[in-house]
Amino acid sequence: MRLEADDGSPDGLAVDDDGHLWVAVYGAGAVRRYTPGGREVAQVRLPVTQPTCSWFGGPGRDLLFVTTCWEHFDAAQRARQPDAGRVFV
Repeated sequence: MRLEADDGSPDGLAVDDDGHLWVAVYGAGAVRRYTPGGREVAQVRLPVTQPTCSWFGGPGRDLLFVTTCWEHFDAAQRARQPDAGRVFV
C-alpha cells in the first residue's frame, strides 16, 4: 500500500473476513480496500473529507461503518460539509 503525499493520510484501519485491509484516508474523503499484497481493489467515497476509522458490523458483518470528523474546519468548511463528524454506514 502506498499513498502519495498529497493524497491524505492513513487513519483508522479494519480487516475484512477475506483478509483485505480497509483504510480510512483522512483528507481524501475515502475508505480504500487493499489486498494482503498491498494492491488497491476498491474505494468508498464519502461526502466529507476527513474519515477517521472504519469497522464492520451487522448480523453478517457486511456493513461498513465509518467515523468522520470536522477537526480544524472553519465556518465555511463546516457549511460545505454539514455531515462531517457523523458516522456513515
